[in-house]
Amino acid sequence: MTLGELERHRSAIINFHDAYVAYLDDQRGDPKLRARVLSLIPTAHAAMNAAGILPVMYPPRAIGGVALSGLPNLAFGHESPGFGFSDIPSRVIDWCKMAGATLDERAEDLRRKRKNPLYWIDALLRGLLGIPAYIVSLFVRTSPARISASPAGPLLKPLSAVGQVAAIYFGGRGVGWW
Repeated sequence: MTLGELERHRSAIINFHDAYVAYLDDQRGDPKLRARVLSLIPTAHAAMNAAGILPVMYPPRAIGGVALSGLPNLAFGHESPGFGFSDIPSRVIDWCKMAGATLDERAEDLRRKRKNPLYWIDALLRGLLGIPAYIVSLFVRTSPARISASPAGPLLKPLSAVGQVAAIYFGGRGVGWW
């Protein structure tokens, strides 16, 4: 996941959290606040999925019933009579905080990795080594991993090595290293 995607997911969580808290704090039952929360649920749900947070509420064992999962099903679950999930709002807020913290941690980890020159060398080598299999996969309509594992894989590796050496040579000349 890219840094931009992480930032977009984090922003979606924050926007949903702020709108949800405003909706819960409103005593008048403003339909515009509810509509705002509803409009933000899809992106916040995708952001929670990206963070690996799956909101789930199980009914009490003694009562039984349906388990609710996912932000779209839980955001307004406390308003449904008979479910007995009165603590849903506080849990939704906690899930938002956990998702935001997880996305922040992943973004910081990615920033830290990008400062390491070996990250960029690894990215360059992966890109160069994957190009021949990728190009063949466009014509054969199969995954590059299957092509690399196929009998043609060993034939593509020397081609990839030549491309890699050429990229390093011409890249070095372009930067002025030699």
